[in-house]
Amino acid sequence: MYMRKTTAHLTDEEFALYTDAIILNSLDRLPNEILCHMMECARCKEELMELLNLVEAQKSHTRPETHPFFGQMTV
Repeated sequence: MYMRKTTAHLTDEEFALYTDAIILNSLDRLPNEILCHMMECARCKEELMELLNLVEAQKSHTRPETHPFFGQMTV
């Protein structure tokens, strides 16, 4: 079971996991604590959008790999 260590903003690792979940269409597999925080926090939503824009810009420069948490190939 996943337990957030803080009630503050998402950590870099949580942002990475959330971003990967979006890419892999696996938001339903994220821990509720992360999902709830993202729904309530405007600052984290903004940071996520910036991160997703960066990922989109880098898509053509990466090769697919198996994601360690979701066990799926990344896009």
